Amino acid sequence: MIKLAQEKQQIDQPITQVFSYVTNMENYRNWFPGIDSIKAINNLEHGQVGKQYVETLSLPQGTVDLIIEVKEMEQNRLFMTQGDLEPLLPQMTINFSETSESSCIIELTYFSRNLELRADDELIIGLANDLSIRANEAVKELKRIMEC
Repeated sequence: MIKLAQEKQQIDQPITQVFSYVTNMENYRNWFPGIDSIKAINNLEHGQVGKQYVETLSLPQGTVDLIIEVKEMEQNRLFMTQGDLEPLLPQMTINFSETSESSCIIELTYFSRNLELRADDELIIGLANDLSIRANEAVKELKRIMEC
């Protein structure tokens, strides 16, 4: 896998509250820039492995729809999704760690799962630059939303 972007942020709210908000991917468009819409497409609970969403994402080339699926979840520790957007095959991993009863740290990381791509491919370099900017804005916005 190729790491595309990584950001950490301390949020002054209980880890259970932050985890619950983040693992409802319908909230993703509220805090991650460039998401036009995201809607659940199956009846599983938010955060549950197998939960799927259709996401409409704004890219420099225009909008694109992709399917996002929850692949791993460990309560208040880990949330991982994977998307079907070719050729990138994105993966989002969020690690959560409690710093106190009223504070936690999230670490947001994006990867490409496409083993045929290389870190020095123009596509990867461009996406990594764009995603790094968006991820930085996203963790700041998530902090703002959660601490209001």
